[in-house]
Order: sequence, then structure tokens, then C-alpha cells
Amino acid sequence: AMAALFDPRSLVFWSSGTGFAGVFGYAWVTVLHLWLRVSFRATLVAANGMVAGWLAVYLLLLRPPRDHPQLPAYQRVPTSERFGTAGSQQGLPHLELPAVGRGEPAAGEGSPLGRDRRVGTLRTAAAATRGPLSHSSSSSSLSEARQAAKVHSMGWQRRLAVTLSLWPYTVPLATVYAAEYSMQSGVWTAIGFPVTDAAARTRFYDYSNWCYQAGVFVSRSSPMLLPQATRRVLWAMPALQCLLLAGFLVVGIHHWPLYSMGLLLPAFVVGLMGGAVYVGAFTLISAEVEGPLREFALAAASVADSVGIAVADVVGILIQGCIFRVNGLPGADYKCGATSAR
Repeated sequence: AMAALFDPRSLVFWSSGTGFAGVFGYAWVTVLHLWLRVSFRATLVAANGMVAGWLAVYLLLLRPPRDHPQLPAYQRVPTSERFGTAGSQQGLPHLELPAVGRGEPAAGEGSPLGRDRRVGTLRTAAAATRGPLSHSSSSSSLSEARQAAKVHSMGWQRRLAVTLSLWPYTVPLATVYAAEYSMQSGVWTAIGFPVTDAAARTRFYDYSNWCYQAGVFVSRSSPMLLPQATRRVLWAMPALQCLLLAGFLVVGIHHWPLYSMGLLLPAFVVGLMGGAVYVGAFTLISAEVEGPLREFALAAASVADSVGIAVADVVGILIQGCIFRVNGLPGADYKCGATSAR
């Protein structure tokens, strides 16, 4: 959410960095713990040294938002204008929350979805996208500072309404996370060559996650080189991710049509889809939601990936138990009712 206060490219850099964190994390453990035989505890403690590095970056290199040449200076807003008169909602902006696709009038010049412009290949005009957030025309004359203060003073009902109106971005984000983490915590733990060898299953799990993290890093860095995704593409990628989940389920149960290290390629594609939806959703929000609501929308939408992960935590346990039983493997805490194939 804080990226909304900086250069628009900072959101892409943030996404790319989070993608690289996965690759770096696996490499850190592999090099120190597996190759150099450093104890696992020492490996984790040594990683804490990076905290000092990030603190130095924050204190010494990061410029405050107010110093950025593309951003207006902050203005102090009187308390009476921030919160309105005592006991009233006079100070709050009137935020209309029309449902997407029902033909509501396009947002005006002062709306959060804003003005006709192009960001990459995406037309972000409210008339074209019918985005989920818009101001009434009466608030368009308020200053940016006053609007920001009023957004911060919204009650929980209004905040919830705005958060729910972000569903065109949050539903794909939650879905893609649920599918990919179900593969990681469920299916990939039950694949090995041969599957009865615990060491082989661990080996595939490690390599598949390496490939997944590499795909995440590539796709989260892609907006620096490729045009911005459209909403249609944003919704298509979670559908493909669910198909990949179904494919891995078939492979895990029937060992068909491919049962070898060649499965690392679709694992890489899983990472591509997950990273692309992540950066695509947040860059679309940053492009389509203008004004003071942008920062709030970015923060609110970030809950979606956590929801997807929570769903996958449950689904992954069910998947692992069923595939373990089908393959006659011990060790799963959950035993499903599938009939053993062996």
C-alpha cells in the first residue's frame, strides 16, 4: 500500500523483490545447510543479519514521499475538515459503490477511477472499465489532502463496502493462491520417483518448489518488460492455475500421462501464473483506482492472498491424505476414504 506514495514503478520493483525472496530463501538454505553443512539453527540465525541491511536501506537510501518530484506536497488538514462536525458524518466523502457491469454512469473527472488515459495497453478510463469505485461529482472539487483525510476517517462499514467492491481483483488473487498452495502442500508432497521412496518424494518437493519460485520471480518482474495485463487476462490465469491443479491431481493418483522430473516444467508454469496474477492485480488497482482511495485499496486487496493460502492449508491436507492412501503411503495425518490402488 505504501507503494502508492512513490513512483508507480515501485510497485513492480516490490513485486519483483518478493519473487526473488523465494528463490534467495531456497538458495540460502541449500548453500549453507545442505552444501556447507552449517547447522539449520545457524543458517536461520545468520539470515537475521539481513534485517540490518534492510534497515540501512530504509534509513539511508529511501527518500520520503514528499520529496518525490512526481508527488504533490502533503498538506495539513484541520481536524474539523478531517472528521466533520461532532456526532455527524459531514466530513466523510460520499463514496458510491456501484456493482461492476450493471451499466452505471462512468465516474467523473474527480473519481478514484479517474481520467481517460492508458497505462501500458490497458485503457483505465472509468467509462471503459466500469471500475468498482467512484466518487460523486460533488466531491470532485475537494483537495487531495482533504480527500485523503476523509478516507482515513471512514467507518468500518464503509471500509468493508469498499473492500468488497474490489472483487474484480481479489477473487482472481485468492483463487490463484488457493490453487498453487494446494499443489505445494498437497500434491507435490506425494510425488516421487519412485513414489514409495520418501527421499525421492522429498527430492521432487524441493526441486518443484525451486522451479515454482523461479517462475514467481520471472512473472513478478515481467511488468518491467511487458505490457500491463487486462482484467480479462487477470481472470484467465487463475482458471489455468486450477487446470494445472487438476492435472497434478491426475498425475499424483494415476502416474499418467507424465511421471518424471519433466513435471518440473509445469511447476515452473504454476509459479508464472501465481506471480503474474499477484503483480497484475496490484498494478491494475494502482492504475484504475485514483486519488486517496488507492492506498487503502492496495492494502485491502492484500487480504485476498492470505484468504487463498488459508483455504489451501485445509485443501492441501485433504489432497495429501487421499493421494497417500491411493498410493499406499504411510505418514499422512488425514486418511481419506479413497480406495487404495495398490
